[in-house]
Amino acid sequence: MERSELDRHLLEFIDLLRQGGIPVNLTEVQDALTGLSIIGLEDKSRVQGVLQSTLVKSRNHLPWFQEAFRVFFASPEEKKSWQDEAQAQTESWEEGIAETYDELKFQGEDLNLTDEQRATYMALPEEEKERLKKFLERSEEGIRNGKPLDHSFQPLLERMFHGSLEYWRRMLGEENIPIAPPGQEGLLNEVERAMRQKEINYITQDLKDIP
Repeated sequence: MERSELDRHLLEFIDLLRQGGIPVNLTEVQDALTGLSIIGLEDKSRVQGVLQSTLVKSRNHLPWFQEAFRVFFASPEEKKSWQDEAQAQTESWEEGIAETYDELKFQGEDLNLTDEQRATYMALPEEEKERLKKFLERSEEGIRNGKPLDHSFQPLLERMFHGSLEYWRRMLGEENIPIAPPGQEGLLNEVERAMRQKEINYITQDLKDIP
């Protein structure tokens, strides 16, 4: 592998490490590059040893490094599968957000909601979604002081919605709410998925160890 291509691969891998909170400075990059220039990329175990010894300074960073290495040096077929899945998740998220604009209106006007609040609405149980939509419908037909409600009522209505969605955000847990589009970077998505699974496994094992 030519030096320029090796540089590019290393920088892409380091970017994946940094997204997991692993700090890497220029000296460490140069040390890693020197090591890889000597051993090449053919022997995966040796490559992992060089990168771990030059780029990982804390045991706390080791789990992310291990998953990032597994994913980054996976087969092209696996990488394509992760990229395709990330693309599908992004499209699903965008479609879901668009649907909330169709469903959450007051007298034809969009409710003033953030993407995070709309994502919380997307994650609600269907019966809760229906309850909120019926509440909007009844509000449009409501009467105040003998007069039909107009758009001056919308800020109050939005505050009520904000409160309900905040309650559900806490109930559901942030890990169950896609507050941002997953993105098309399938490698990062796969590392994050694996890390979440590790956390679940640790918790499950801890619970089993309780007498």
